[in-house]
Amino acid sequence: MCGGELDACGGELLGGWGIVTSACQDEAYTPPFQATLLDQPVTFAREPPPERTGADWCAKLALQGGQVTEIALGHQTLPVVGGNVTYNADGTYMGTLTYRGTYGQYFSRSCLTAHGDNPSCADFDAALNAFFQSSSGISGIACADAAEGGCECSYEFAAAAAFNGTWAASDGVVTHFDAFGKLPSRADYCVSGTVLELRGHERTFLWDQAGVRGVVFAQ
Repeated sequence: MCGGELDACGGELLGGWGIVTSACQDEAYTPPFQATLLDQPVTFAREPPPERTGADWCAKLALQGGQVTEIALGHQTLPVVGGNVTYNADGTYMGTLTYRGTYGQYFSRSCLTAHGDNPSCADFDAALNAFFQSSSGISGIACADAAEGGCECSYEFAAAAAFNGTWAASDGVVTHFDAFGKLPSRADYCVSGTVLELRGHERTFLWDQAGVRGVVFAQ
């Protein structure tokens, strides 16, 4: 969760604001979808969940003939790692936010052999990298032998969001009117020298970016 309220001191917004020095995000605004729980039995109250080695934690993996043909690698809330925003004198604005995080996925030996193959983790590593070679978003895949058998894999997930529209500011609050017809979003802001801090007004999301409560830019 994010900290206290921003002192909406206002200031001169005009110009380009680049390097993101920090971001304030909620990690529990939407529970991440557990792709690994597809088709799994429901766990009832006061009943322990099944051991992961005894369940099908396959992430929809289809591996046959040394090639991955289907898989669903998930991720939790992606951290904001960069971005920019420009406020123009004609009342328009535009910006981007970039997200990146490193995550892991365990594949039991039963998952890896379900379609007839019996790959080593090095073979599985190569098959995963080949599958995602032309995919935007997932990179840096690395798989190694897991202590309980199977393979433990890590990967990097990256994404970007762009936004633009018109803006108006008054009393330390800037209102963003999205060009794509979304509802206007408001943000408290404070300019201090070459630093701009934005915080969603009354704990709303910045630019309707789910989970993003605040961002600090520097020129």
